[in-house]
Amino acid sequence: MDAKTIIDSVASGKALEVKESLNSLLSARAFDALDAKKIELAQALFSTKDQIQNENIHVLSRLLRAAGPTSPEERDRQARADYAKKEAEEAKKKAEEAKKKSGGSSTQQNSAAKRTALHFREEKS
Repeated sequence: MDAKTIIDSVASGKALEVKESLNSLLSARAFDALDAKKIELAQALFSTKDQIQNENIHVLSRLLRAAGPTSPEERDRQARADYAKKEAEEAKKKAEEAKKKSGGSSTQQNSAAKRTALHFREEKS
């Protein structure tokens, strides 16, 4: 029902029809407003839940990264990576110490090795 029908009913003196039309119109508008409010509240509620959930996931992932590897495979992989890094550092230190002890650079050491190899070849010939 619309407002025109209500006005026509009032003009013709049909009180019962006016009452029913007015109740029907008000009910329809109230239900429409109620549905709109439900949608608004649902959107606000679920967007807030999504935001909270995203924040919780972010915080949880940061905590897990800070705690370190959790599965046995991850712990094993991390241990191997740490061991390889330690071995590389030790090899680098040993190379630097050997370089300092010899007093020469690695190119000088290579040249000396080549001279020695040439010397042995000449002796065999």
